[in-house]
Amino acid sequence: MEMRDGAKLELRRQADMKKSLRSGLSSLPQPKNEYQIVMQPIQEDVEEPEEKIEEDMSDRMAREKAEEEARQQALLRKRSKVLQRELPRPPPASLELIRNSLIRADGDKSSFVPPTPIEQADEMIRKELLALLEHDNAKYPLEEIANKERKKGSKRAANGPAIPVIEDYQEDEMKSADQLIKDEAQYLREAMGHENDSLEEFVEAHTTCINDLMYFDTRNAYGLSSVAGNAEKLAALQNEFENVRSKLDDGKEKLIRLEKKVTTFTQGYEMRSKKGL
Repeated sequence: MEMRDGAKLELRRQADMKKSLRSGLSSLPQPKNEYQIVMQPIQEDVEEPEEKIEEDMSDRMAREKAEEEARQQALLRKRSKVLQRELPRPPPASLELIRNSLIRADGDKSSFVPPTPIEQADEMIRKELLALLEHDNAKYPLEEIANKERKKGSKRAANGPAIPVIEDYQEDEMKSADQLIKDEAQYLREAMGHENDSLEEFVEAHTTCINDLMYFDTRNAYGLSSVAGNAEKLAALQNEFENVRSKLDDGKEKLIRLEKKVTTFTQGYEMRSKKGL
């Protein structure tokens, strides 16, 4: 009996505690359920600037030297083959002959006979050759001409002839043109039956042709001595002899002037050495 009464009291006590807890919770303010989530912005991956390492003086000088050599080599490849191989260039008289031939060709155009394709191509080549020779002689003068200009003074050299302007081709265009010339040369060798000839034979044939050339004063032009008459060859040889003798006379006068100058400088030493003896 007592156990039942104790259980009832315990249940009642728990019920009172629940009721008291519920009344206490009911007096609390109602929740608002408002939340604000703040996130830090995601930083993008920024590449850190590389620290510039100061270039060593020797490395910089080596780099600049290599760049300058590469630039000079590129300029050299754009020059004519004569300058690249340091071959002898024709004298100024040859340029004058080319100019005269072009003038005569322009005069012949007044006739009603149109030029053939070969004649047109020959004229184009001569014009291109003349422009290239004038440009090379003005921009890269021969050593003897350059020495004369230096002796005359820098002021006169600065007022020298203007350098003719020629078309500036790209390196790939130069290579393409070079290949076209090689193909044409190979075609001509095969067409003329010379594909098996050696280089020495071509050099010998070229030398023979050069030796056969002679300047005829009566024509004011070069020609082949093998087809010229005896009178023309005699006049040409006499003219060449006079030119050589004139150069010798000029050289003799120069030697006499130099001898007088040397005597002026050394006369006192000679007299002193004679008295000492």
